[in-house]
Parts: sequence; C-alpha cells; structure tokens
Amino acid sequence: MTNNIRNTENKETTKLLYGVRDVAEMLSISRSSVYGYCATGDLPYLNVGARRLIEKSAVDNFIERAKAATKKPLGSKSTPSKRPSGASELCVGLN
Repeated sequence: MTNNIRNTENKETTKLLYGVRDVAEMLSISRSSVYGYCATGDLPYLNVGARRLIEKSAVDNFIERAKAATKKPLGSKSTPSKRPSGASELCVGLN
C-alpha cells in the first residue's frame, strides 16, 4: 500500500495530497506555521489516520490569496505580512 494518493491519469506521477513537512518546504515556512494556518482555517486539510494531509489546490489557493493581499509585486523590497488579511474567511475546511 502506498503512502501517497497519486493521480494516475498523466504519465508523470503527481501527488494529490501533501503532508505538513512537504507543504512547509513548498512554502518555505516552518511546520509549526503550517499547523497554525491549518488551525485557523487558512489552509484546509484532511485528517487521514494520524496524518494531516493538504491538497495541492489548497496550497495554490493559499499562495494566490497571499499574493492578492500583498500590495507590491513579488521581488519588491518591502516585507508583506505573514498571513493574508481575511484569508480565514476565504477557506473552508475539508475535514
């Protein structure tokens, strides 16, 4: 039995669900931050056994909301806030 649910429609194997560690690496943040975003509803997740799994689309949506909340484009010298304003109202939990 595999640990990852995979999309087998394409020739390339693409993970559909990611663990907290994977998401932390993708977003370049700590695992604690990922758990925090999950707890506030900013990052929807599924409980599968003892694991908290996050859909790739949820990560993509989180990034898009963060971009929208950032007033200056990526690469600008100002530092955006850690959490998009009002992001918790935009997320709906999957569990």
